[in-house]
Amino acid sequence: MGGMERGPATKRFKRGILGILLLGVVIPVGGTVFLRLFFRDWRLLHEPLHAFLEALGVQAAFLLAALLIFLRKQSRGMDHHIWIASGLLAIGMLDGLHAVQTVNTTFVWLRCASSLTGGFLFTLVWLPSRLSRSHATDLLPLVTVATVGGLGYLAIAFPDLFPVMIGQNVFTPAAKAITSLGGFFFLVAAIYFVRRYCSAKGFDDFLFASLCLLFGMAGILFPFSEIWFADWWFWHLLRQVAFLHILYYLFFIYQQTLAELKGLNALLEQRVTERTAQLSQEIAERTEAEEALRESEARYRRLLESVTDYIYTVRVEDGRPSGTSHGPGCVAVTGYAPDEYAADPGFWLRMVHEDDRQAVLDQAAKVLAGGEAPPIEHRIMHKDGRIHWIKNTPVPRYDRERRLVAYDGLVADITERKEAEEALKATNEELSAINRVVTAYANILDQREILARVLEESLKIAGLEEGSICLLAPDGILQLAAHHGTGRVEVIDLANRMMRIGECAYGSCARELKPLILPDRKAVLRVATGYESSQADIRFNAAFPLVTPRRKCVGVLCVFTTTDKKPSERSLRLLETVTAHVALLIEAARLHEETLFQTATLEKKVTERTREMEEANRKLMELDRLKSMFIASMSHELRTPLNSVIGFSSILLNEWVGPLNDEQKENMATVLRAGRYLLMLINDVIDVSKIEAGQIEVRGEEFDLHDLIAEAVTALEKEIRDKGLELEVNNLRQSINTDRRRLLQCVLNLLSNAAKYTERGFVRVSARMVRGAGNEERGENEELLEPRSSNLDPQADFVEISIEDSGIGIREEDKAKIFKPFVRLESLLMTKVYGTGLGLYLTRKLVAEVLRGEITFTSEYGRGSRFVMKIPMTLNRGQE
Repeated sequence: MGGMERGPATKRFKRGILGILLLGVVIPVGGTVFLRLFFRDWRLLHEPLHAFLEALGVQAAFLLAALLIFLRKQSRGMDHHIWIASGLLAIGMLDGLHAVQTVNTTFVWLRCASSLTGGFLFTLVWLPSRLSRSHATDLLPLVTVATVGGLGYLAIAFPDLFPVMIGQNVFTPAAKAITSLGGFFFLVAAIYFVRRYCSAKGFDDFLFASLCLLFGMAGILFPFSEIWFADWWFWHLLRQVAFLHILYYLFFIYQQTLAELKGLNALLEQRVTERTAQLSQEIAERTEAEEALRESEARYRRLLESVTDYIYTVRVEDGRPSGTSHGPGCVAVTGYAPDEYAADPGFWLRMVHEDDRQAVLDQAAKVLAGGEAPPIEHRIMHKDGRIHWIKNTPVPRYDRERRLVAYDGLVADITERKEAEEALKATNEELSAINRVVTAYANILDQREILARVLEESLKIAGLEEGSICLLAPDGILQLAAHHGTGRVEVIDLANRMMRIGECAYGSCARELKPLILPDRKAVLRVATGYESSQADIRFNAAFPLVTPRRKCVGVLCVFTTTDKKPSERSLRLLETVTAHVALLIEAARLHEETLFQTATLEKKVTERTREMEEANRKLMELDRLKSMFIASMSHELRTPLNSVIGFSSILLNEWVGPLNDEQKENMATVLRAGRYLLMLINDVIDVSKIEAGQIEVRGEEFDLHDLIAEAVTALEKEIRDKGLELEVNNLRQSINTDRRRLLQCVLNLLSNAAKYTERGFVRVSARMVRGAGNEERGENEELLEPRSSNLDPQADFVEISIEDSGIGIREEDKAKIFKPFVRLESLLMTKVYGTGLGLYLTRKLVAEVLRGEITFTSEYGRGSRFVMKIPMTLNRGQE
């Protein structure tokens, strides 16, 4: 069945879409093409016919606008009807003014304004529904009429204000553009209704979609027509077809309304029939309800007689009570039977507590005076002798002349509620007392002030006049810390004796961590240990341990009296509760005092340490000055004679003063090597000292890296070749700006080490330029020589100089100490190779602190090492 129903619906939908396309697209476009091909020169100048057609359209527009506004007022229209109604009002008014004009600029302007204004208002159907539902939108038709009316008046009264719209029966570009824009607006609105028709398949959406398409195509075809020619009359015909849609929609609404009226009439008849049957049933049910009500009254009467709360009645004659009656429930509430009250009219008043009788009399007087008497709560004496609380609520009863004839009263036993209120009040008082102890002294850190105030508050809770607090020292001795009261005997006893835990009442309380209550004189004497305490007339004594949440006892709180007055059990429980908070306050005060003591001690130590550091700093400055003097002395006193030794040794070895035999040449060569080695050692020591003192001079200059590497290789090439090693050089032509002397020193140090510690194989020197240090990744086994962040700017360019050899390599355990000063690693070549252990240390210092670069290395013991220096291409001038 579902499929059969969907079949016809689908066919109707398809026919509807074809109808929209046929009426709104095919016929307008096809008709225009046909007329321009076969009736291009046909012309009919007939202004009355034109005015008649426009008048028909105006009436149709006004009728549909009125209908849509009416439907909105009745809450039966769609949200978008307000926009369509406003657009039709604008079209009707402007077309009506257009119809009564002769052919001129105003005639064409009103027609163009009708298309533009109506199309724009129709496009507002795309706005959200919440805007169309607002009360402000209800004013849109009035605003539209006022605005369009004003625009029409201006066009007729002041035609020169508007652009020229026609010339020689040909529309101007302005007229064509305005009408085409209006047609475009209508086509946009048509899309909205076609979309709704595709989803809801409503007949009104079909009509509005066709209407918008016809108006839109009329506006689009307007620029292609000439006034009074066939195509001009044709787009007027399209507008009339659109207005016929409006009339048909009115007829559709009329039919729909008739159908609804028939349905409502049938529904009304059905409901009248149903209501008649329902009334018959209600009459029968009411008869049954009255019978049930009588039964309910009887049950209520029996129930009323069985409840503890009861009702009494006071009959009134001439404004005075004439008799009373009490319900059976009075026995449960008061203990007395109804006949006892009947025998003695004044019995009730005598039952009322004497402090509450006046309030009861005042309540009765208000009722007898005809006023409203609120319920009151008062006490009565029960037959068993106990006091009960009741709530008495009077309700006056009047006759037809509004005269008081009696008043009924409901008496409710509220004794349990009053007792609960009293218990709640006592609990609140306990909590308030705890809160006073905790909050009042939470910000006080002086221990003596805390103890004095706590003791005073504790005595208020207990209602006694004397008390004391003893604190537990670290050695287990209880010492008197605070006392309040007029008696001095107990104070003298506590002050003169050293009480230990377990030795007396206080000590037992501190040991057991439980309160000790001595309710009478006999109990006090049983535990009294001192002469003064035994002689004092203490008749009640209560001791409470001050215990922290970690079960640590910090002292004992004691309250006592020499009178017969004793605190209640509730007060003693409250004191026991308060002691936990008091212990925390004492612990906090102690911690504060310890903190102050530790702070003072720390400040003293800091002051002493500061003096020691200042003295040590002064001595270090003196040592630094002596060191600088020593370096200057070394630089002058040692270099000068050493340079002479080296110079004269070279002269003799070169036989400038005469020939030497082989033995003499060998001896002079040894002297020359030793002198140069000693000079190098002195220079290294001086350089290290200057770097560590921050006194080394940095001289940036521009040079070719190729020349520097070539110079270093030339200096050591003979030594490398003499050992039978293969020397590989991968040089680079690159101009850089840095300290040339220090960079050459670093390359010579690394290359010299490679030559000294390589017995066979090769020594390789390489240089390359790298763009952006941040993009370089260190090798898997490559180690940074300093445990700190790199000097290199991640975005800067740098050169990479590597010296690799196939020498003895470095053990894993030696890698961490290879760059420490004056450290030489043990190896088979240690006796053959001379050194001080400063070369690599100095190289690292120069690379990192002078050249602002980075040095890394990889090494495998027995297979060789590779040292890599990364030097910025431009030395930062701020480092010079």
